[in-house]
Amino acid sequence: MFTRSEKLFESIVKEREVPFEEVRKKLAEKNDIDMKTFWPYITIRSFLGDNGVRPSASIHGLSPDIWICKGRPDQSPAIPDTDSIQRTDQMYSFTLKEDYSVYGLIWNLGTAPAAGVQVHLLIGNLICCV
Repeated sequence: MFTRSEKLFESIVKEREVPFEEVRKKLAEKNDIDMKTFWPYITIRSFLGDNGVRPSASIHGLSPDIWICKGRPDQSPAIPDTDSIQRTDQMYSFTLKEDYSVYGLIWNLGTAPAAGVQVHLLIGNLICCV
């Protein structure tokens, strides 16, 4: 839907440092979209079929969009081999003193392109099995 807008967005950002609000306004005007509804909405799904409604009743930490693979992050591929993935929506265990890489699928469920997005990961309450 926004292929041309995405190209315009990229060109505006590449040409000069522009505040996101200014880019969002230009894209909304170009596509004749109401600014009140033209927003990005970045999320990681909590469960299959998650459409972004929050708060979610799902058990957090069982996301189908977070994958864990054995191997050091600096030596792991950008896209993991599907046979090596331990998805966090399935039962999995960790081995002590093993290196793991964590992958995440980030969704933009909004109507506008996202800019300046940073993803931070907090891992806690890991139960390791030997």
